[in-house]
Amino acid sequence: MCYNNSIILDSGKDGIGLVVRVLIGVAVVIVSYLINPIIGAVVTGIGVLAAVYFLLPNIFALKGSRAFADGNLEKAQVWYKRAIGTGRASDNLKNMYGFLLIRAGKLSQAQTQLDQVARKKTAKPQDKLRAKQYRCLVYCKQGDMENAMEDAQELYAENKNTMTYGIMGYFMLLTKAPIEDTIRICEEAYEYNSDDRDILDNLALAYIRAEKFDKAKELTARLMEENPQFVEAFYHGALVEYKLGDKKAALSHLDRIKDCKRSYMTTVSEEEIEQLRREVEENA
Repeated sequence: MCYNNSIILDSGKDGIGLVVRVLIGVAVVIVSYLINPIIGAVVTGIGVLAAVYFLLPNIFALKGSRAFADGNLEKAQVWYKRAIGTGRASDNLKNMYGFLLIRAGKLSQAQTQLDQVARKKTAKPQDKLRAKQYRCLVYCKQGDMENAMEDAQELYAENKNTMTYGIMGYFMLLTKAPIEDTIRICEEAYEYNSDDRDILDNLALAYIRAEKFDKAKELTARLMEENPQFVEAFYHGALVEYKLGDKKAALSHLDRIKDCKRSYMTTVSEEEIEQLRREVEENA
């Protein structure tokens, strides 16, 4: 599992709000000018000041989202930190900043950021949910699998969505839960959203653990085709081919990994990749 860059685009709902507010403001200015040019000028001045004050967090966040989409994590953090620093950022933007901090490996900062939203009584349910989902990943990266799994199970019981399914399946694989239970959850997740790459990868790995290599191959083939930058897809694809006896295909998939993008959220280490390569080559 390796959450892809598109997750940050959840900040887009704030961007939509920004556009709507700008349009309303423009309409008010036009109407005020129609009433009286002096009133229009005053309203315009007030509107500009209000826009700078209220919309600045959203503007900073949009710049951060663009930087993240371009692969510039450091620049994205700078813009989101500015958005949070205004003191007027929405809980959704705070969650996005927490996610960026996770991607950067700044776990203690991320947890502090996400805790603020998760524990906020007035936060919207969807914002509290997202904060808890991201916080699960923090616990996992900190090695606190007890809290990670406890929160994941609570989220799974209360709100089944793509991210919750992805987290739950991954944690079950990570904690080596009974494989029958893991496959059941991962297949349920696949029925819910068969297009999400983390859900696909979780199910593929569950099938590999259960030695259902033919089923796993169907999923890894699709993952490699649709996600050419996904380290896990090519690693698990190579593992499947090796188990099925096609060592040439396994090495080919491993060779493709060098062109894939890594991040702090990548779940396959360079040591694991090289170990599999050595094993394939030694048995070729």
